[in-house]
Amino acid sequence: MYVNAWLSPCLGTSTVLENSCDAQVRFVAVLEVAEYARNNWIVELWYGRKDCEWESAAFAQASATDLTVHDASKHMGLEKLIYTLNLPNFGNSSPLKFTLRFKSDINGPWIWIRDQTHAEDGQIIFRQPTVAASITFDHLFSEPDTNFSAKSIASQTPGVDVFDVSAPAPALNDEWSSTSMGTPTALEHFYALVKIRVPWMGPRQGSKTLWLILMHL
Repeated sequence: MYVNAWLSPCLGTSTVLENSCDAQVRFVAVLEVAEYARNNWIVELWYGRKDCEWESAAFAQASATDLTVHDASKHMGLEKLIYTLNLPNFGNSSPLKFTLRFKSDINGPWIWIRDQTHAEDGQIIFRQPTVAASITFDHLFSEPDTNFSAKSIASQTPGVDVFDVSAPAPALNDEWSSTSMGTPTALEHFYALVKIRVPWMGPRQGSKTLWLILMHL
């Protein structure tokens, strides 16, 4: 039996959303199935937070008035089924991880989207309504070299923090020395802008590691 699935917010990456006490996270799932197998599908979000047990939430099939999707696959005997879920967040600021599972009827086995597409779990990071006016360098990097110094300096752009960083460099003959700024903390909360070519810059985001080989900001 043919079935293909998509989910929004996307799997395999982090999505940043506003957070509030009455906020809801809207998920949209799409199943592409054969026309003869369009009935009785059960679709669930499987989600959890750090140090908490994961749980499930059921999607409801959307009506034509809820969402409109151009289905270019109908002529191939396929049909796209659309499901929606509004998941309450209750102001919880902890990142939310999630994935998708579905089955053709109540007695069928669960199909996990990771087994089908190899997509890693998605993650939602909630941005707080109020953000501190300024941050310190140790909020951004942990465990720098002991001889490393960083101090905040005036910024000409509102909302932008600028640091003057320095470290002593030993006298060397035709050699290089290096100093570690430390390890970026909460890496998924930030991204770098890299210079792709003269007029263009593009975002790069890391999860466990972020490795950049182009000029970047």
